[in-house]
Amino acid sequence: MMNNRFDIKAFEALPIDLKNNDYIDLLLFLIQQKPNIRLGKNSLKAYNAMKKWCYRFGYKFIISSSGYMYISRKLLLAKLTQLVDDSLLEHSEILGLLLGYPKCCRKKIKTIGENNIDEYEKHLCNRGFTKPYNLIDCSPYTKGYALISHVPCCNNCDESLKIAKSALKIIRQYKSYPCMRRWSMYF
Repeated sequence: MMNNRFDIKAFEALPIDLKNNDYIDLLLFLIQQKPNIRLGKNSLKAYNAMKKWCYRFGYKFIISSSGYMYISRKLLLAKLTQLVDDSLLEHSEILGLLLGYPKCCRKKIKTIGENNIDEYEKHLCNRGFTKPYNLIDCSPYTKGYALISHVPCCNNCDESLKIAKSALKIIRQYKSYPCMRRWSMYF
């Protein structure tokens, strides 16, 4: 469900001091591959800039006491995402739904358990990804140049590949813009 009307001005206007991985979340949000996003614990300066960005472009947000910023097109969804994320109950599947992760990936994470995500990701990435599934390699996420913002269910997840291809299409379309340089290996 990609919106063909990507707002490059909104993406260009993002603060430059967010966490590296926040940019793929925001790109996927702007192309409507993610209904809501959760930004990692950023500096107060970055969050103040993001608040201004949200006001300028009409997005709603909540910042939790634990330091995450939840952004959505509707305030209720931002708040719901924050409440689910803060819940002490098992919530990986519903949080994954709210963050736009594919159903197969949500189910896999629920099966392995939220506490085992990092170990599963490490195991998955150590096995490698063959073309075209190299586009869903989530290991560069924290470095800021992944094409997806979730851990795929397997090394050949077609649903994750659709998301990555949507992001790649926009990245290539706007590759001359400085804000897209982080993905230059895909040009």
